Amino acid sequence: MLYSSLNTTSQNGVNLNNNSIISDDNSPNDEVDFEFLRNSQNSGIQPNAYNSENTGNTGNIDNKFQVADDTENFGKNIVNIDVLNPINSYDFDVRSRISNYKKQNATLFTLVRDEDLYGILTAIRNVEDRFNKNYHYDWIFANNQEFSNDFKIKVSNLVSGNSKFIKIPNEYWSYPEWIDQLKARKVRAKMKKLKIKYGHLESYRHMCRFNSGFFYRLPELLNYKYYWRVEPDVNFRCDINYDPFKYMNDNNKTYGFTMAPYELHTTVRNLWSTVLNFTSQYPEYVADNNNFEFLTDDNGETFNMCHFWSNFEIADMDFYREEAYSKFFEFIDKSGGFFYERWGDAPIHSMAVSIFLNKDKLHYFDNFGYYHPPNGQCPRSFEERLKRRCDCDGKRDYNWSQISCIPLYFELNGLEKPNGPTKQRLKSHKFNYFNRISESVIEEVHIEGQPNAEGQTQVDPVQAVGKPDTGASTGGRTEAGAAAGADNTQPEEVIKIDSPPRLDIGVNVQA
Repeated sequence: MLYSSLNTTSQNGVNLNNNSIISDDNSPNDEVDFEFLRNSQNSGIQPNAYNSENTGNTGNIDNKFQVADDTENFGKNIVNIDVLNPINSYDFDVRSRISNYKKQNATLFTLVRDEDLYGILTAIRNVEDRFNKNYHYDWIFANNQEFSNDFKIKVSNLVSGNSKFIKIPNEYWSYPEWIDQLKARKVRAKMKKLKIKYGHLESYRHMCRFNSGFFYRLPELLNYKYYWRVEPDVNFRCDINYDPFKYMNDNNKTYGFTMAPYELHTTVRNLWSTVLNFTSQYPEYVADNNNFEFLTDDNGETFNMCHFWSNFEIADMDFYREEAYSKFFEFIDKSGGFFYERWGDAPIHSMAVSIFLNKDKLHYFDNFGYYHPPNGQCPRSFEERLKRRCDCDGKRDYNWSQISCIPLYFELNGLEKPNGPTKQRLKSHKFNYFNRISESVIEEVHIEGQPNAEGQTQVDPVQAVGKPDTGASTGGRTEAGAAAGADNTQPEEVIKIDSPPRLDIGVNVQA
């Protein structure tokens, strides 16, 4: 499962330490040859894996990576790598300069496939340059398929800490037994017809389910407390001149974020009622001083689509491993929304941390200059941009636009807004993007809800307050309804969702 754990036992029974670079006569170097590392960049060898602390063994290595020969005339040398402890040739002296620094129990984490190699190389080089070259945190890469040797070599070459490559267990990336796969296929077909973003992709749903409820259960991640999620092609446009993991630990924070856009309304039609269903059955998990008001503009009747963008998040995985979130994910998972709609991990994480945590456990990282296409963050202060060597335009900071929920977060938490113009946030029901859906008439399809503790069917929360759901923001249709039943010669399946009366879980919410 852990690809980076190579067999380093020699033919004569001698155990070799990690990260030996061997020459064409298969004898490991006795000490670091940095001149060799520098020169090898121009000769075809990837100078990616020499650990100065583990040297001196002899013998032939059984398992090894053959580095691809880009020059065609170079083929003698073989680099034998245990990629757990690489060190960058371009910054090889940094480790010694901060050797006394006590790192947090943390790792960077990326879900990626081989075809995203150059996108993730770009992201790695950026994160290393802006942050990790000074701290050398581990980096775990996960894939539902086997990583190629080429991918592992090129990636580990850029990571200054320990690189680990994991194949995700099949049970974390497959259909659970309660999902009707034919129905799920019809949903994807209809979402494709309606051009709902990623709505036609089966793999996207597995990815969202994995990121929502399984990544932190991987055996290789159980040894870590904090993670920092990094995706291909992201860019940090400012120096991160402190350790965010240490900040989280020192200030008792659980979840950190950089942006808060609107979720696509067409993907989460029944998620809110399912979440309220859970909280009505398990009110003991609701935090007293929570961030619930961030999620709704009408005292909990509807979801306002505000959520933390999870393509960047730094968080304490112990939160996910605790009883509240474990039961929450199980409940969400069994409702079927990952497959019968297109629920993402971002709104699920956002709802969980906003309801089950006190609001002071959340943290907004404001000066990273984080960019994930098409949106970016940039410090407003000119002096701050100079100090952090930012290469972004402060006037183009997405976070203070009309379609960002960061202003709402600041208001609810009493935070001082940065200098510069800010625009009035558009309420989600007024945001025209949500209404750009095909006008064809499609029957409404719901997701099967959860019974209460006594196994009785619950009442829909919207109907309970006397206001039937008209589906106004999508022309009277749910997203799953827009997606199911691609074959028009067959009747649409109608699956009821049953939800309990709404539980007021916000702060100072008036009935």
